[in-house]
Amino acid sequence: MTNLFEPMATDELIENVPALSGGFVAAVFQGKKVVHPVLQILNFKSIANNRYRLILSDGIHSMARTSENVCRRPGGASQEFR
Repeated sequence: MTNLFEPMATDELIENVPALSGGFVAAVFQGKKVVHPVLQILNFKSIANNRYRLILSDGIHSMARTSENVCRRPGGASQEFR
């Protein structure tokens, strides 16, 4: 099992990684709906009372969101922002 806290060797390749949904942040601020965006979590922090602050990136822009009710699914995490 790979230790997630150790840096990868430079010769290791990451395969089958989906590209980020560039333009997602701009689309959201324009009121558009984007289905199943792929975003990068740059940072997350527990604030209080099951609330979390997330900094997300679409590869072009980033945005900060505060939310609650984080739902976990097998194989990953899912969050619906309000």
